[in-house]
Amino acid sequence: MTQNLHPSDDLKEQDTPEYLNDETEVVGLSDAFIAEIVDALHQNDTDRVTYHLRELGFADGAELLHKINDEDRRNLLENYGEEFDPYVFSELDPELRKSALSAMSVEKVAAIVSDLDSDDALDLIINLDPVFQKRILRRLSARDRVFIEEGLTFPEDSAGRLMQREYVAIPEFW
Repeated sequence: MTQNLHPSDDLKEQDTPEYLNDETEVVGLSDAFIAEIVDALHQNDTDRVTYHLRELGFADGAELLHKINDEDRRNLLENYGEEFDPYVFSELDPELRKSALSAMSVEKVAAIVSDLDSDDALDLIINLDPVFQKRILRRLSARDRVFIEEGLTFPEDSAGRLMQREYVAIPEFW
């Protein structure tokens, strides 16, 4: 007499739920979900857009911004930019990041930069227009401004440019 070692060995194919038979794995945002957000945006349904944006992770927010057209992206960022987690912008490819941030107000970009670690903040503004960069830097706290300005002085791809400036120092005798 043989005994099944795994309970699923007893399942017949027709007993298996439909979603387990599907061999394709859905990764990222579905087209239907993106359409739902765009539809809410077009209908000026602030509550629905805000709800959906707050549910997105970093990569999903970046994917949404990547997949929608320029006009919808501009509208979304102009009216709901503060609803995106600041790290969403770190996930964008450099060209899209530059385009997205350039379309936002200096105040909104400065708020995003302030919420990031120094290395991510530097990475965010490094490719922006120098005049726009200076306007953003003027809106930052003195501490954040010093970290970013210091990072801008280092050569590209150097450790000084890539590493975080924040650290914690603990006395050795602790």
